[in-house]
Amino acid sequence: MEEIAVKSWEEFEERLLPFFGGLSRIRKSPPRLTTPIFRGHGNATWSLKTTLERSAQHQLSMSQYFAKIRTVKPAVVSLTGKEWVLPGMFDPDYKPSTPPPGYEFMIYLRHHGFPSPLLDWTESPYVAAFFAFHKSNDHNNDHVAIYSYATRTMFRRKRSVKAGYIITLGPHVVSHQRHYSQQSRYTICVRPSENENEGFLYTRHEDIETSRSENFHVFTKYLIPRSERKKVMARLTLMNITAFSLFGSEEALMETLAYSIIEKGQS
Repeated sequence: MEEIAVKSWEEFEERLLPFFGGLSRIRKSPPRLTTPIFRGHGNATWSLKTTLERSAQHQLSMSQYFAKIRTVKPAVVSLTGKEWVLPGMFDPDYKPSTPPPGYEFMIYLRHHGFPSPLLDWTESPYVAAFFAFHKSNDHNNDHVAIYSYATRTMFRRKRSVKAGYIITLGPHVVSHQRHYSQQSRYTICVRPSENENEGFLYTRHEDIETSRSENFHVFTKYLIPRSERKKVMARLTLMNITAFSLFGSEEALMETLAYSIIEKGQS
């Protein structure tokens, strides 16, 4: 993974503008990258971990995780009044080239805090910047991080039993409104289990990124000084990228008002 330390928010934007401005040109010449997606971290030392990785004590297979979300579905439906259609069982012949069974329900669970193998991204580097900068005093690290991820469209991967897959999912699904307000995309990372009965296991993105992927996956980690927060948050607010516009909850409304009336008002 390439790490790029920038000195200012303007330098970060300068590094992005040539790419988006020349996207059609880039797609016509090697390495023909896909449009990147982004993820913001409030602490530059945080790795690309899913909430499932942080919660589970061991790797789960795709079928094991599917069984768990089927178990919680009756409670979610009963208490929310919402409904999702899930298959009666996990397809043993599933191949990781399409969204996993129960994908829409998985998105709902992810947005509401249930441990998930989905790593959430956004199509907007500005939405990613909000997630990187919006908390002011939570961390002591001097830098935030914005990750970008793309793939090389002309690259022919050699997939081995040990190599894994990173699959980009979304965005056109029926989901919570914040899925669309945040311009959400998701990735899952899986690898074949050594136990044939288990099929594919959910695994770490960074394990695949550093394995024999032969540069098919293109990760970039931008390190931005936390001291840029005041400037960045003011610009994002002018773009209507706020806690309330992204989450839509009453708690997010209070966070947005607190920033506008108290924090920004004292600047």
